[in-house]
Amino acid sequence: MRMEWIFVFGTLLFTAGCGSSEVAWVSGKVTYAGEEVSEGALRFFPTEGTPGSGAGAKIIDGHYEITIEMAEKRRLVAGGYRITVVASRKTGKMFPHPDGEGMVEHSQMYIPNRYNMQTQLEAELQPGENAHDLILER
Repeated sequence: MRMEWIFVFGTLLFTAGCGSSEVAWVSGKVTYAGEEVSEGALRFFPTEGTPGSGAGAKIIDGHYEITIEMAEKRRLVAGGYRITVVASRKTGKMFPHPDGEGMVEHSQMYIPNRYNMQTQLEAELQPGENAHDLILER
């Protein structure tokens, strides 16, 4: 009898800790000024009223994906999110490597602050699979 109560109590604690929010995963395209963002990163930050800490993904060849496994691990759930996008590109300028070993090519951030530090991007994720393209203007 004691083991049954331990099992029931443990199950109640587990389900209470999980909450009732449903996992949401998302993928899409990322373009800036009409061209795909070749490489970068993005992050979904929950807005007020959405639990969890959000999740991020790399942008590769203009696409990103937060898989169901990533969403479950990071606790990305249905709700409102602010999205930040960062990307850099090489400028062609070469500088000495900080440790003195050869040269390194300079990279420059090119996505405006309104898409990262002062983001204006928002999304409302539904439970399950979501598609959300990010079309960023100059």
